[in-house]
Amino acid sequence: PKKVGRPDENKKNAKLEAISRRQKEIQAEQRKMREGKESSRAQRTVLSEKIKEARDTINEIRNEDRRVGTDLKSLYDAKNAIKAAQAKRREDAKKARDAVKAAGSGRSVEDRIRELEMRQQTETLSLAEEKRILRELGELHDARRIMLAATESKDAGSAAASAVAAAAAGSKDQWAVLSERITAKQAERTAIRERIDAQAKILNELKAKRDALSASTADREKQQALSAEYLELRAEYKKVNDDFYQQRRDYRAWSNYRRAQDDIKYAAIRAEEAAKHAEEQKRFEEEEAKRHPWEAEMALCDALLAQLSSMLPEDAGESKDGATEAPVAAANGLKVLKKEIEDPWGGLGGGKKGKKGKKGKKG
Repeated sequence: PKKVGRPDENKKNAKLEAISRRQKEIQAEQRKMREGKESSRAQRTVLSEKIKEARDTINEIRNEDRRVGTDLKSLYDAKNAIKAAQAKRREDAKKARDAVKAAGSGRSVEDRIRELEMRQQTETLSLAEEKRILRELGELHDARRIMLAATESKDAGSAAASAVAAAAAGSKDQWAVLSERITAKQAERTAIRERIDAQAKILNELKAKRDALSASTADREKQQALSAEYLELRAEYKKVNDDFYQQRRDYRAWSNYRRAQDDIKYAAIRAEEAAKHAEEQKRFEEEEAKRHPWEAEMALCDALLAQLSSMLPEDAGESKDGATEAPVAAANGLKVLKKEIEDPWGGLGGGKKGKKGKKGKKG
């Protein structure tokens, strides 16, 4: 595997701390925005209740305005009815006067009626002529009734005029009453319309305040941006951790691989050293096999003999050495060594002392 460096935990912790610090800042800002939003929501709730009350009030006023409008319509209808009745009375009076004037006297009216009825009975008439005669007969009968009613008074014209005048006087009184009531209702409706306008102004002001408390587009965009940034920071936090632990796993894998390679290398070195040691041990054993089995003991005896010899006087030692050392050594198959042997007792053997004694004798 590829060589991987040891991950820097301090660097990782520094990155995570910076990310966590920014996340806390975002959370604090979002919490502040939520608190402001909740406060605005509470204020909007209060304003909504006031708006509902204002709407109910304006609806009540509008219902009152509709009732006044209905009353005005009824008054106008009554006034129009009086006006129509007056016009009809005037028209009826005019017709009566015209009929009387056209008929002349009651006898002429009766004569004309008999004449027309005779024609209907004795002559063959066309449809149009029949209709004209029937219409004329109707007018003549109306004139006869008017004339009969007029004969009950002194003068038919004065009687009709009196009836018309009386009806006109009553209608005039009703007209005046209705006009006064209409004027009062119009004033009342004007006041109601002013109340509606004032209440509508209050309602619009409340709506404007509520809309001002609503979250603006900029606030919503800021909230969305903070949320998106927070999610990005969470993803980055996870990535930093994942990268760190992945690098740690890769480093451990590489370390294990390197140790395995070192183990293989050192195992080969130890095997080589063991082989060398075995070869040296074998060579040493072969050399040891060639040596005398009592070589060490013989060397010790030689050293002891030399030490004891050094403790004797020089002459005696020479005579002894010359007389006995060679035969003893020859008898044992040993070779007498002629070299100085280090005193294992640190000079207590007296070899040097013997030499000093010799010099003293010569002196």
